[in-house]
Amino acid sequence: MMRGWTALSPDVLAHATTPETSEEDFLYLFFAPSETSRRAGRAFWSRRHGRKDQDLPSSPAAMQAQGRAIAAWGAPVEPSSQGLERIRQPTLVVNGHNDIMVPTINSFRLQQGLRNATLILYPGTLATAPCSNMRNGSFVRRPTS
Repeated sequence: MMRGWTALSPDVLAHATTPETSEEDFLYLFFAPSETSRRAGRAFWSRRHGRKDQDLPSSPAAMQAQGRAIAAWGAPVEPSSQGLERIRQPTLVVNGHNDIMVPTINSFRLQQGLRNATLILYPGTLATAPCSNMRNGSFVRRPTS
């Protein structure tokens, strides 16, 4: 087990720590188990792998660092104690409605700690990396308060 990922379920760890992410790993980690969500995930996977400018895979060291960051971010700390209130720039906080790697409540806590933040939780996604619902700038057209 990788250091920093200890709070994750064994199933999440099995899918998140493979040397090469398969389509099934990707769907498990980022999309809800509904047919609609998985169809969107497969479409995103196809678009992503059809690009000419492919992303480099994460190294084991990068995965371990991300695991440590996720574990630290999951530790119960009040947003006010993190100095977030000093950030004045408009901030968009985005997450899946039921993230299985980074708890969704953390996005809420982050938004609450920032002075000028908007939180968007996307239904049907478990995490935000694909941001499949943001295609064509749909997040920009959302009403703001």
